[in-house]
Amino acid sequence: MASLLKPFLACALFLFALAHAGIDTHRSHLRDPDLSPSSSPVVTVKNGSYEGIYSSDYDQDYFLGIRYAQPADRFALAQSLDSTWNGTQAATSYPPFCVGYGSDTDGLEVSEDCLFLNIVRPAGINDTAELPVAVWIHGGALVMGGSADKRYNLSFIVDDSVEMGTPMIGVSLNYRLSAFGFLCGSEALDAGIANNGFRDQRLALRWINENIASFGGDPTKVTIWGESSGAESVSAHVLAYNGRDDGLFRAAIGQSGFGGILNRYAGGANATGDMQAAYDLLVSSTSCASTANTSASLDCLRALPFSEVNTFLNETQSAKWAPMLDGDFIADYPVNQLRDGRFVQVPVLIGTNADEGTIFGTGRGPNGTVVDDDEDMRYALEGIIGPDAPRWSGKSVDKLVDELLGVYPDVQAVGVPSLAKFAVITPGDEVATSSGLQYRRTSAVFGDFMMQYLRRRANMAWSAAGLPSYSYVFDVVVNGIPAFIGATHFQEVAFVFHNNNGDGYAVNPMGNQTAAFPALARQMAGAWVNFVVGLDPNGAAGLGIDGVDAWPVYNATAGGGVGETVVFGTNGSSVVWDSYRTEDIVIPKALRPGGTVAFVSPSERLHESMPDPTARGRALFEANGYKVKVFWTHEDPSTTTVNSHIAVRKAELLAAFADQDVQAIVCMIGGQTMCELVPALLGDEAALAVLRANPKVVVGMSDITILHWLLRATTGLRTFYGPTVLPELGEYPTAMGFTAENLPKLPDFFYGDAASVVPSRYYPSPPWRWLRRGAAEGRVFGGCLSVVVRLGGVLPLVPDWRGRIIFLETQSADGSLEEGYPLGRIRAALGDLVAAGVFDRVAGLVLGRFFGYNTEGEMAEVEKVVREAVVENECVRNEEFGGFPVLMNVDIGHTSPMITLPMDALARLDSEKDEFSILEAGVRSDSKHVDADRSGPISI
Repeated sequence: MASLLKPFLACALFLFALAHAGIDTHRSHLRDPDLSPSSSPVVTVKNGSYEGIYSSDYDQDYFLGIRYAQPADRFALAQSLDSTWNGTQAATSYPPFCVGYGSDTDGLEVSEDCLFLNIVRPAGINDTAELPVAVWIHGGALVMGGSADKRYNLSFIVDDSVEMGTPMIGVSLNYRLSAFGFLCGSEALDAGIANNGFRDQRLALRWINENIASFGGDPTKVTIWGESSGAESVSAHVLAYNGRDDGLFRAAIGQSGFGGILNRYAGGANATGDMQAAYDLLVSSTSCASTANTSASLDCLRALPFSEVNTFLNETQSAKWAPMLDGDFIADYPVNQLRDGRFVQVPVLIGTNADEGTIFGTGRGPNGTVVDDDEDMRYALEGIIGPDAPRWSGKSVDKLVDELLGVYPDVQAVGVPSLAKFAVITPGDEVATSSGLQYRRTSAVFGDFMMQYLRRRANMAWSAAGLPSYSYVFDVVVNGIPAFIGATHFQEVAFVFHNNNGDGYAVNPMGNQTAAFPALARQMAGAWVNFVVGLDPNGAAGLGIDGVDAWPVYNATAGGGVGETVVFGTNGSSVVWDSYRTEDIVIPKALRPGGTVAFVSPSERLHESMPDPTARGRALFEANGYKVKVFWTHEDPSTTTVNSHIAVRKAELLAAFADQDVQAIVCMIGGQTMCELVPALLGDEAALAVLRANPKVVVGMSDITILHWLLRATTGLRTFYGPTVLPELGEYPTAMGFTAENLPKLPDFFYGDAASVVPSRYYPSPPWRWLRRGAAEGRVFGGCLSVVVRLGGVLPLVPDWRGRIIFLETQSADGSLEEGYPLGRIRAALGDLVAAGVFDRVAGLVLGRFFGYNTEGEMAEVEKVVREAVVENECVRNEEFGGFPVLMNVDIGHTSPMITLPMDALARLDSEKDEFSILEAGVRSDSKHVDADRSGPISI
């Protein structure tokens, strides 16, 4: 029988191949297990005694197939055990799977009588051991899977716990799936049987609470743990009954799904109307058709032969059956409960994989086709948003789709997987045919929607509540998974379970790989053990993860809105600010004629000593129809101190942001002292709140690079690297035409179509030089070279350079208005960036027209330095992007004329077209349409 599954389940057929279930306790360093017990362990619980089996290979006891509830009637609440027995019952074999539909269940023994659990413990312990307990809840979209799945063999991680000197007990459980566990519709709600699968799990947790001490476990030291819909299940218990703490667990681990897969609760294929339609179809398609739309339908379904129900479910879209808001177990949408702190207040470990969406985004076009164009993409988005959107969002479906199309452009550089893992998809190639031309776009949308958003949202909720949470992103492409699928869903499971032999997998994820793969598995399993035992993955003896000294608690306040996360990799793991898959770029509103521009001096202060350039800058803006406010506080040199000087500049900057009349901030000049405001602002949450609440266009260059980086890291604001009032906009007798015209028009142009940045045709400038040819797409970010090097030590401000196009420009020599930055210092600064590994991660490099190097000979000297320091430097080991393109002599920074560049905007480099293009809007408009005479691309 073949299941007609939803697209993401169909993809799972490829990824989640499952061998026959059974007991498997061997690793590569052990012989095949002899399960003939040398002694049969016996444990007495409240209802009677169980006899398990002993594994001499692992020195472990197994108690398998323990019933935790009475045999459940179909579509009814499971009931606690209410009888006892004399003698001993065998607990020596895994139970059948609960009835399910999909690759994780196909060909395996299934039964409606399936509410059993399994216990793996170190041998030789008694009921006084009080060991911590990890309870595994399997995934499978709530429609397939079971505790007997060999991929979830708990022996390996329990063995690790013993070797670490911190023994623990492992438990796995079954729960009802598909319609048997998640019957939908008003009939299920009225009967109080919605979410029966979750309620089964809850009953198992109560059994564990009452009986685990008999096995040597501590009922007060239980950690619930799951992956995918198992992680969704974990979050369901953390949120259950409006966050009521029943004392059933003290910690939680959620891998890829913690927080609730959003479209299970609202919108999409599981919208309220669709859920009722699924129930109605079940009734009308079986022998219960005569009871349709009557109160007798539920009793009729309960009485049907299993074969009839099974045939229907096996031949329909089984994923229709899903959790429902029932006002009881699921009291509210997870987003509301997390926002309000209505969850069990326990430590959590929550993570995702880097490329989750690659299996969830395929087949989302009309009639299950691939997504090739924007119309297909619109159809896919309408499918996940669904008809219930106005009820829970306050916006129409069309409005939400329009917003998503803007947030997720058809630019492969920002899609999933990264260009570092797989080449650009082009028409006619194999991936385009099988997965669609917009495969990366759909993978990004569906991965974020179903996984990445949930991880970040939950970690931020725990941070807001002052509770410990530990975040991770798993970024390993395992054996057997094609590069275009990447580090996709489920692939961390083998590592966490320390399953080196790939037991239960069609292809061993660790096979044909370097020693770094099993090493990472040992490290990850050890961190999980540490968390179960001590509520901290670091452990008393240290973390032991290559490249990570300590796994930090997620603190969103410290990171300007996000915390730190561990990125697991086989080339070394790392701790980074949680920027992965963040649409953290806040787009400011466009500056319109009639609007107000603020002149602010966050670095040097030359307003009083050079009033004429300030006046010329004001006149320039006023001539273009803008108002100008100058934020300036006179300081008495006789009483001014370093601290008071910092306080004045900070206050002026905050005042400009807080001023509701101000739409744009143009910095007066750069200098050397912008760095002094960094600790003053980072340590002041009230000040950061002002910046976040008032996004505006911000323009400046030179050491204003620091302000750009600070605003990106703390507020996500897109700023503009461009001219300051002094000297560019206040030049005598007036600002150079190209620079002056480019600045006020640029925001509107960037709101329109893509802008192509090409060498100016109107003002003499040297031709561009491609020091290395090629093409690249990515977000363009950088600044003044010497300042970028200085910022390398300010960790909260440093971006993740992976996949970005970095731009660098230079200032004049110290104390000179004519000489360029010395070549030796340019070489040293580039060398510092090489040593920091920046060029090992970028997708491209854009260099400005370095100040003071104007003749052919001078430019040749600069080119020689760049080639030797970066382009030809064998120490630049960019394995992701290889020979990334390098473009030189672009009019950025300390040049006249000057391009105003939107920071962190999507950009493209293409040497064949001699093109440096900006691919997205720099600002947002107050309306959907840009003025007709100011729309379209701009050549600058």
